[in-house]
Amino acid sequence: MDMKKTAVIIAITAALSCTAFANDKLCAVNNTGDKNSAVMVPLRETAEKLGYDVKWDSEKRTAEVIDGSIKAWACADVNKFIGASGYESELKSGAKIENEKMYVPEEFFLLYFFTKDDSGKIVNYEPDNPKVRSEFAALQNGNWIGLTNEQMLEDFDYLYKTLDENYPYFGTLKRMYGVDLKEEYEKSRALISQCKTDAEFYYIIEKFVDTANMVGHLSTITPMEYDWFVEGYNDMEGIPEEEIGKMKQLADTYGNKLSQESYDNMQDIFWPVYDKVQSWYSAEENDTEMTEEKTYSNVETKIIEEGKTAYININSFDMSCYEEDKEKLFAFYNEIKDYENVIFDFTMNGGGGMAYFDDLIVAPNIDKTLSTEAYGLAKAGSLNEKFYNVSEWDDISTMPELPKMNKEDLKCMDSVSPIQYTVESLNNEKMLNGKIWILVSENVFSSSEYAAMFTKATGFATLVGTRTGGDGIGVDPIPVVMPNSGLIVRYSPVYGVSYDGSGSQEFGTEPDIISPDGEAALTTCLKCINNK
Repeated sequence: MDMKKTAVIIAITAALSCTAFANDKLCAVNNTGDKNSAVMVPLRETAEKLGYDVKWDSEKRTAEVIDGSIKAWACADVNKFIGASGYESELKSGAKIENEKMYVPEEFFLLYFFTKDDSGKIVNYEPDNPKVRSEFAALQNGNWIGLTNEQMLEDFDYLYKTLDENYPYFGTLKRMYGVDLKEEYEKSRALISQCKTDAEFYYIIEKFVDTANMVGHLSTITPMEYDWFVEGYNDMEGIPEEEIGKMKQLADTYGNKLSQESYDNMQDIFWPVYDKVQSWYSAEENDTEMTEEKTYSNVETKIIEEGKTAYININSFDMSCYEEDKEKLFAFYNEIKDYENVIFDFTMNGGGGMAYFDDLIVAPNIDKTLSTEAYGLAKAGSLNEKFYNVSEWDDISTMPELPKMNKEDLKCMDSVSPIQYTVESLNNEKMLNGKIWILVSENVFSSSEYAAMFTKATGFATLVGTRTGGDGIGVDPIPVVMPNSGLIVRYSPVYGVSYDGSGSQEFGTEPDIISPDGEAALTTCLKCINNK
């Protein structure tokens, strides 16, 4: 689904203006004064004045803005920005580097981090309530079903009961973030009992789920994401034949009639709110002319040193890019087949499909089968049974003793299943003859975490960077469909355990070579190459 675009961003507002910070002025850059130009603000100074942290990757020219659990990303000369929800937004202008500073459209901060009143004035900053979400919740006519309080409570109780019986990460969540999901449930339930609209109810559900910080993929399906999930699970391209049945089951669950109708009606209310928010940042509401935009590529390649070192950045393992990326990658492999070093950069890769990594990166570059074993632990809840037949797994008592296994978490599980990860050579020979390096970071998650785990366990490549974000062992998350609203929350049913017993979610994967604090993984890797 394409994000709607604003035309022209207004002159910088009070919180971000040159006078906003008294003696420490932050001046906006207005490109040429043309009505189609975006108002730009210096990213680091602005972020730090607002209390955010900024991580800068000098090699990739990428900035990560962090406020607690809220993160947003900007990349130089790219007009696609990744916001707090992980959703990509196309803004009028890309981020720019001038005088060794990154500038971003004013809208980057306004859209993700601020709240405005009806006059358009910034009135307060709510770190957990990005603008669109809070405006949506506040709608007086925000009903697409007209749920009663009893129906809302029934839905929420159903959600929590399902999680309590099936979600395996209660202990992990408490250790990692100090979050007691039962306490959060009780607090949220009290709020729901006073709900006046469907939108308010949805917002409370979303805030409750957000306390999990995506541990075990626990997340709400938003109105912006719903169609993407339905379409994504109906697209079987690149899916192994043995997984087709499971994908169809998931597709049918996401696309059930109640949810389809509910989200369709929800979107009818949501998109006008989104348009209203966008219009607040427009200088001329009816001006739709846009500047030329750069095309976005999932795979970026370059030669670092002719004949010696090549570089491949893969932004995600998005299966919709599978065929296009296969053609691009294999052509580049042929071009650099005799290079001494090939660097794959996964540092901003948040996952996608495991088959992408197996088929397009590993299989063409091995001459023998690689395999490793992990373990999946699960509760014997009814939803886990429905999707993954956990009663047919081995009893948890058969779990082997592994040195880093958390014994308390083990007590909460009912079943265990060994997981064999195997990749066979594509043609019994390698397309790349040189040494393979893979760059990783805390942004590596889900199937890209699987890639890191598999790589380290099998020795496929040398991992360089920082400890990964985790949650790469397991299966596709399960959707929980609430019975009255049709709203969907998803969770991972499997507690993934690495070959040494460490929980994949909690500990991720430690690279073979760890980057010093503040040093980009690529810099570390190139130092290793040049010092060989």
